[in-house]
Amino acid sequence: MTGAEWGDEELFDELLHRLSPGDRAAIASPDRTTVLLDGGDGGKPFILHVDPAALGVRLRTTAREAREVFPDAEPLIAALRLFLVHVDEAVDTAPPDHRHLALEPGGVRAHRVWA
Repeated sequence: MTGAEWGDEELFDELLHRLSPGDRAAIASPDRTTVLLDGGDGGKPFILHVDPAALGVRLRTTAREAREVFPDAEPLIAALRLFLVHVDEAVDTAPPDHRHLALEPGGVRAHRVWA
């Protein structure tokens, strides 16, 4: 699939696939507005608040800059890879009671509650 062929739903499916390596699981809610992420090591799961449209906008907005970080990837996949780095950073630096992940300018941030 080339960059011009990636629709929002396909990008969301690719996100789920890349968030589920090995024995980890990423499960979309039935309405596809959140993704439940395995907390790892028996920890409580994280909830990533993103839907296909919001993900598509984020990736298309950051594709150019992401190519500077991942020059070997097509623009939208480079943006997805950079987004995954941001998710990992948010998970790794989240305080124990911050399990909700939200898109913010420049990345993803963990929150205690989701309003």
